[in-house]
Amino acid sequence: MEITIFSVIVLILSLVFILQRRVECFLYAAIFFSGYSGTSVLNVFGFSLQPSFFFVIIYAVWRLIASKRIEYRLSGLLPVFFVYCIISVAFPLFIHDTDLMIIGQDGVAVPIRLSISNFTQLLYLLVDFVFLNALLRFRESEQIKNNFIKYFIYGLLSVELICAYQTLAFRFDLPFDSLFRQSVHGNIQGDRLYGPCIEASMLCYYLIPAIAIVFRYRKNWFGTALILGAILIGLATQSSTFLVGMVLLTLCCIPRVIRFFMVEHSVATWGKAIIGASIVLLAVLLLSEQIGESIAVFIVKLQRLNESGHDRLEAFEHMSAVGIRYPFGIGFGSGRSTDLLSTWLCNIGIVGTALFLFAISQIVVNGIRQKDIERLLPLILVLVSMFTSVPEPYNLFVWYFIFYAMTGTKHCIATRKEVLYVVEGKVRKSEKRCDGIN
Repeated sequence: MEITIFSVIVLILSLVFILQRRVECFLYAAIFFSGYSGTSVLNVFGFSLQPSFFFVIIYAVWRLIASKRIEYRLSGLLPVFFVYCIISVAFPLFIHDTDLMIIGQDGVAVPIRLSISNFTQLLYLLVDFVFLNALLRFRESEQIKNNFIKYFIYGLLSVELICAYQTLAFRFDLPFDSLFRQSVHGNIQGDRLYGPCIEASMLCYYLIPAIAIVFRYRKNWFGTALILGAILIGLATQSSTFLVGMVLLTLCCIPRVIRFFMVEHSVATWGKAIIGASIVLLAVLLLSEQIGESIAVFIVKLQRLNESGHDRLEAFEHMSAVGIRYPFGIGFGSGRSTDLLSTWLCNIGIVGTALFLFAISQIVVNGIRQKDIERLLPLILVLVSMFTSVPEPYNLFVWYFIFYAMTGTKHCIATRKEVLYVVEGKVRKSEKRCDGIN
C-alpha cells in the first residue's frame, strides 16, 4: 500500500470542510480534481483511488450519517442502465466458451472469466452514480450550479499550470510523476504531455469539453487565456483525440459566428472580436508545424499505416463482434477496447449500450425542447471522444457534463452571493450581477 502526496492534500481539505460543516465543498473539490485521472490518493496493488473519487465517497458517508437515509433523485433510463450494469457483472459465470478471447483491462488477450476487474470497474461506476445523484440534489440552486462551473474552470486552470510545469520538467529533467502523477500507471508517455492524467488522449478528452464550458462563460481575458492555453496544450500532445474534438467544436461554433455577424454590435465588441481572431490566427501560424504533424498522424491512423491505427481497428472489430455474438454482453468490466463503443458492446452488449444511448437521447431531447443546445455541447464532445478513442466513462467530469446537460444553468456566473429575503411571506431576490468568469 502506498500513500501519496495527494493523500496529504485531500486529508487537509477534508478536515477544513468538516470543520466548516459545508458538505457541498466535497462536491466542489470532486469537480475541481475531476481532471486528475492519473493521480492517486491511495495505491493498493493494481488499484488506485483518484482524489475526486475520495471526495465523493466522503461526501456520501457524511450525508448518510447526517440524514440517516439515502436520497434518490435520478430518473429516466439512467437508473435502469446502472441496474443492468450491476446485474451483468455475473454474466461471465454463465459463458463457457473457452475458445473466445477478449481484450482484457491490461490490453492483452484473455478468456472470458469473472475477475477482480469486473468489481473494480463496477465500483468506479457506482461512485459515478453517487456523484450524479448528489449533484442532482442541487439542481434547483442556480448559485451552487454556478459554483460547480467555477470550480470546474479553476480545476482546468490547475491542469494547464501542471502541463506548463511538465514541459519544463521534460526540458530540464525535473521531477514530475512523483509530484503530480503518483498512481499505479507510472510514467508511460515519454516526452508527450499528459499532465495529471493517465495519458495524452485522456488529457485531451478532458480539455475539449472544458473549452466549450469556458467559451460559453468567458467575459474577459482570463477566459480567453484559458481557452488558448487548452488549445496549445492539446496541440502539443499531438493526439488524434484532440484533433477530432477541435474539428467538431469548430463546426458547432459556426452557427454562433453566423449569428454574431447578423446582429449589430458596438465598436468595442468588434474590437474584441478582431483581437481574439488575430490571436487565434497568430497561434495557428506559430504552431503550424505541430498542427501539420497532428493531422499527418491522424491521417496515418485512418489509413491503418501505423501500428496504433491498425491495432485500434482490429480491437474495434473484434470486441464489437463479441457484442453481436452476445447481445446481452459478457459482463460489465470484463474487457477493454480502444474505444467506449466496442468496449460496451462487448461488456454489456447491444442491450446495455442501447439503454445508455437512449438515456442520453432523453437528455438531449429535453435540452433541445428547452432551446438551450449550448448546455449539451460538453456532453456531446466528451461522448464523441469516448466512443471514438477513449474507453473511459468513469472519470467524474463525464458525469458532471451529464448533470450540466440535464439541468443547465443561467448564462452567467454570479460574482457575489445571491441573498434571499423573506418579506411578508414572499421571497424576493437581491440584485445579482452576471459578469462571467472573473
